[in-house]
Amino acid sequence: MSGIDVYEPKEDSFLILKHIKNFAENKTVLDLGTGTGILAIEAAKYAKKVYAVDISKKALAVAKQNAKKANAKNIMFLRSDLFSAFKQAKRKPRFDLILFNPPYLPAQPSEPKELALQIAGGKHGYELIERFFRDVSFFLNPDGVILLVFSTLTKKHKVDKIIEEHCFIAEELDRQKLFFETIFLYKIIKSRFLKDAEKHGLKQVIYFTKGKRGWIYKANYRGKQVCIKRKIPQSAALKTIENEARYLKLLNRYGIGPRFYFKTKNYLVIEFVDGKPIEEFIKSTDDAELIKKVLFTVFKKCRKMDQLKINKEEMHHPRKHIIVELRKKKPIVTLIDFERAHKTQKPKNVTQFCQYLISTKMIGLLEEKGIFIDKGVMLHKAREYKHNPTKKNFEQILKEIRFSP
Repeated sequence: MSGIDVYEPKEDSFLILKHIKNFAENKTVLDLGTGTGILAIEAAKYAKKVYAVDISKKALAVAKQNAKKANAKNIMFLRSDLFSAFKQAKRKPRFDLILFNPPYLPAQPSEPKELALQIAGGKHGYELIERFFRDVSFFLNPDGVILLVFSTLTKKHKVDKIIEEHCFIAEELDRQKLFFETIFLYKIIKSRFLKDAEKHGLKQVIYFTKGKRGWIYKANYRGKQVCIKRKIPQSAALKTIENEARYLKLLNRYGIGPRFYFKTKNYLVIEFVDGKPIEEFIKSTDDAELIKKVLFTVFKKCRKMDQLKINKEEMHHPRKHIIVELRKKKPIVTLIDFERAHKTQKPKNVTQFCQYLISTKMIGLLEEKGIFIDKGVMLHKAREYKHNPTKKNFEQILKEIRFSP
């Protein structure tokens, strides 16, 4: 069951082959990178329908020949680079079982192109697997299964990380030790979180970072890039999701905070804010006028929160809480992270931001960029505003942000 210039079945193929019958019964199956068709032909014995795809025309020709010899009539052959053929379809198929025995060895510069397509998964060996996980969830049914083969040469810890970051759960189904490597077979399913997110219309969910109180994911929602803030079950701050949702819904009316979309019991979905943290932004530009506009915008948002009797908290060290993006040379300033926001009769947003700007670090940075703030005078103006938060006293604070002489 092999052909010229086509990857011949080896230990990795046979490792996955012996498990197919346990998962393919009456299922719709996709065999990605079918090669000689050995896995597709095995799946066809049990499955309702099998799709066998490969990027190589030669491989598909060999696979079709082998399927004909095996009298496997329920296989559809398609030329595709991973899921590319299905992305173009008007009605995109969903699969119950996806078989993926990818090229997983690190690429060697001296390898012929045809050989590299058969055995190399990218520079480090895992890049093709990474590409696979970017799209696979869209084509896998909620309770579908992936059978993935890879090797220690692919860097197992990296593959584990890719799977986890894309919100899947892996179970080692089998392994085989060879002289120079160990081959692994993973059974992979969608996590409960991923299934719930997709049920709510979120696509291409991927881990982004971890915060103090939860995990942050990026996703696509109705064509928009969004941020999913998921709470850590063990966190003491279990009410942070509910709290942030409540205040964002209110503050969005005044143009404050990332756009709120929706929340569930375990996570919050908001606009993904793409830009630079305020200090990084200031360091990146020598336009003093632009910097002044950014500072004024932050102050005005702080002033509005003061008027609403809402204290955001952390405005005295908002290094990661103020994001600035340039759109058509216009600064878009967004305050983020409202988990600790609360109502109070004495909000401190304006005065806390004053405190931040007159820190030694910020005074020096702003002076380098042509902005002068007299620390003593600003401190005095902030105290006046604290005791009497009028429009006049607020404007006095703004006047203390000056261009250097």
